[in-house]
Amino acid sequence: MLTSKRLFLMPATIPMLEAAVAQDWDKLSSLLGGVYFADNWNRFPEAMAWGLERLKAHPDELGWWGYFIIQGLDARVAGTCGYKGKPSPDGAVEIGYEIADRYQNQGLATEAAGALIHNAFRHPEVNTVYAHTLAEENASGKVLQNLNFTLEGETFDVEDGKIWKWRLDRALSA
Repeated sequence: MLTSKRLFLMPATIPMLEAAVAQDWDKLSSLLGGVYFADNWNRFPEAMAWGLERLKAHPDELGWWGYFIIQGLDARVAGTCGYKGKPSPDGAVEIGYEIADRYQNQGLATEAAGALIHNAFRHPEVNTVYAHTLAEENASGKVLQNLNFTLEGETFDVEDGKIWKWRLDRALSA
């Protein structure tokens, strides 16, 4: 589990992902310690199914995929976040995050992403953290700017079209 001032980031285990994919909220709540769920806490349910299959095939990658973001004061799942896999051979990981509507504009995305970054750089093989956003000024870009990421450039994604690639090197993460 990763922690920050207001959040607990629980690594998504196989049983948790199975419950999420089956939409068995009682079971998932129990596995997460009896939490509640904010509306729209998970806008990408297909990622849960994909993560489940990936973790079943590669159980050694636990902790390098998804996390449930639990807002501690409310004991409520406020979103998801995680890495898009283990560090690459050149020492890079990519992060992603989403926050439920009721928890937006409170700094929770910055806090969750910050916890992921801190955790990544605890591993000596990680030198760089990447993230992608839509190619427009938006809240996700502001989160990354607040965490000292630099805009590296624009690229094309088959599903999202034009996207911006952001980068944070270990030396700039302090």
